[in-house]
This record gives sequence, structure tokens and C-alpha cells, in this order.
Amino acid sequence: MSSAGGERAFQDACATFRTVTDGAPDDVPLARGALLIALAEHPDLDVHAYEQRIARISEEARRRLAATAGDPLPARAAPLHELLFDELGFHGDEQRSGSVEALLLSGVLDARRGMPVTLALLYAEVGRRAGLPTDVVGLPGHVIARLGAPPPPGAEPPPEGSEEAAGDAGTTTLVDVFAGGRLLSATDCRAMVRRIYGGRTGASPHMLAAITARQVLQRMILTLKALALEEGDEERRGRALELQLALFPWDLDGIRERGLLRERSERYADAIPDLEAYVRHRPAAPDAHAVAEALRTARAHERERARSTRP
Repeated sequence: MSSAGGERAFQDACATFRTVTDGAPDDVPLARGALLIALAEHPDLDVHAYEQRIARISEEARRRLAATAGDPLPARAAPLHELLFDELGFHGDEQRSGSVEALLLSGVLDARRGMPVTLALLYAEVGRRAGLPTDVVGLPGHVIARLGAPPPPGAEPPPEGSEEAAGDAGTTTLVDVFAGGRLLSATDCRAMVRRIYGGRTGASPHMLAAITARQVLQRMILTLKALALEEGDEERRGRALELQLALFPWDLDGIRERGLLRERSERYADAIPDLEAYVRHRPAAPDAHAVAEALRTARAHERERARSTRP
């Protein structure tokens, strides 16, 4: 994507992403936002074609769910699970868990394998369109889906060992989409978090709360950036930062990171506004001195460039 045409296509995708996600939380179209992240990676991606594919899956799910209307959870969702996990074969794939295509919604729709966040996104999107109340839940270190009505405001997770923690209370069912739709209890989720973090992270009362569409998209972008860091792909990291700041323009950590990346890439004129913004708004930050040094370097290089181009 280093060509001028590729850069223009990326900037167009970013601008569309910014417009699509700039609204009330309940109005942010989750699937379209995720497909625009994929478009930023693949400029020739046919977003409409993938949206139509999701629409067809959702319509088939809606048709099948008509037979279970009025049934209690999780029986009501059984046709959705049969369609997504058994027939279409969507599931997690440990071997592809570090792959960008396993993160992008287009790649997951093509291969029917993916990362937890994208599988949960797809599950929630199809479930809602089919008439089921579905959400994405961002556990520490893992993403699952929640099927059913949210718990009352301020409600605590049921105590470990209780009947409610061991099973479904009748209003909410937790679903591990990465494991082919395995149903989870609150106790299962606590145990999962402990396995990931070795007991270093406690079970917060808000652990099982749904996350917003913007938070889902942010989690995808941060994962994309982490993959770029692992691979040493600075171009992809830069694209992820642009998406991050399109979503949250005043993310000062993102502004600092983009400025430092631009300074290292010798894009001094682009780096200066980012570095200035960070130093101005966070003068007492622990890294403010290091950022100020990078800013001085960028300014010096830019002055030298200006002198060298004078007639």
C-alpha cells in the first residue's frame, strides 16, 4: 500500500470509517465498521458484497428462529447455533490466531475461522438481525457473546458455587464463539480469566457487561496494531493508528505513538503536530521529556529540509 493510489484509497477508507462510527453508541453499525477496517487493509474489498453475505445468513437465521419463538433460552437460539457453528462451520482456529485475516471480518466470512472478537461480532450481528438480543462481552484476554436480556443496572455477578453461577438464570446465556458456541456460566468465565492471567486479574462485577460497538471496533484495531508490532510491520501499524484515531480523535496515547512512528519514519512535517499536541496536553507525563526530544529532532530536520530546498 505504499503507492500514491493505495494511500488515497486508505485515506478514503479512514474518512468513511470516521463518518460511519461518529454517532450515538446505539447507531454505530458494527458490521460495516468492521468491514471498513478490512477495507483499510484491502483497498479492492467489496464491502457491499460482504454486507449482503451477512444479510443472507441473518435472514436464514430469522426464518429458522420463527419455529422457536417463545421458547426459553438457550433453546430459542438453538437454530442460530446450528446454522452458524454446525452447518456454516464458524469456529476459532488456534493455528490462525496470529493471522490478520483471522481478525478481519472479510477473512472470517471467507474462511469461517477467526479470532474471538470477530466471531463474537458476527454472532451478535446475525443474532440481532434475526430477532435475538445479542451482545459482545469483552472479558479480560478473551471475547465472548451474550445472548439474552442484560442484567439489571448495578447487578453483581452471581456468587461462585451458586446455582445461578453454575448455569443459566433464564434471562442470559454466555456463548464462547471461539469454541463453536459452547455455553458458559459466570463461573466458567471467571475460570477462563484465571487461566489466562494466572489469578493476577480478579473477577470484576462488570466483567460480563456488554461492550459498545465502538469498543468492539477499538479492540479489533488494537489487535491489528499488536499483530503489526509482532511482525515488525510499521506500515500496517501506521494504518492501525490512523483507524484508532479516526475512532477516538483525542486519544493522546495514540497521537503520541503516531507522532513517534512518523518521526522514526522521517516524516517530520507530519510528526510535529502530533508530538506538539502530546507535549502541550501532557506536560507532566513520565515520557514527556522523551517526546519533547523527538519533537526537537523533527523540527531540526524540518528546518534543514526547508533550508536545502530554498532557491
